[in-house]
Amino acid sequence: MGLVISWRASIGGRACAAVAGVVLVCAGLTGCGGGSSVVMESGAGRSSGGAALEPVIATAVYAPIDDNTADIYLTDLTRRELDGSVSTERLSGSIVHIYLFINPTPGRTPIDRGAVSAVVRYIVLARGETGVYGGGGFLRPDSKPGGGSISGSMREGSMRLVQATEGFRDLLGPSTLDLSFNATRDEGMARLISSRLIAAIDEADVVAEDDPMIDVGP
Repeated sequence: MGLVISWRASIGGRACAAVAGVVLVCAGLTGCGGGSSVVMESGAGRSSGGAALEPVIATAVYAPIDDNTADIYLTDLTRRELDGSVSTERLSGSIVHIYLFINPTPGRTPIDRGAVSAVVRYIVLARGETGVYGGGGFLRPDSKPGGGSISGSMREGSMRLVQATEGFRDLLGPSTLDLSFNATRDEGMARLISSRLIAAIDEADVVAEDDPMIDVGP
């Protein structure tokens, strides 16, 4: 069975998305995972009945590279699911990797509608099937990387499917990404999430190679 994404619906003020029969529910999104939230929505838009993914972020960590760049990881998977104790065939969840490659400086960093300061990979795991969405957008961090935590947000990032296993069904198509995070500095957990992410990517075939903004490698 491939990935199944339901049309998003409002149920008593809760946003829901069904993935491979597993319902992901986040009450009010803000506050999930320490104030982290991720919404990837079909380009068709919610008003036209487009599909969306809204994982409940349980873990948000980051690893600084220097005072301008960092790797940020958001996931709804547990540590046991991340460390390989659970087989891929039994996993359903998401991993979001944000690579901040420039820390925008107000008044000095050019900002326009097409500005990009971060590359994003969004991995969807659906009980043996994997979809890798890639893209990017303008990330606004609250501080330079290097401290004990970092917060930030991205609005209307551009995403599309770049890799997938044979049974993965892409019901999103070209999509927009809105996210916010409050990530704790934790290089060990970042390496653990990165290892699971790379393993998932290695299982998927490349389906789009012509976008210079998207790097589908580890």
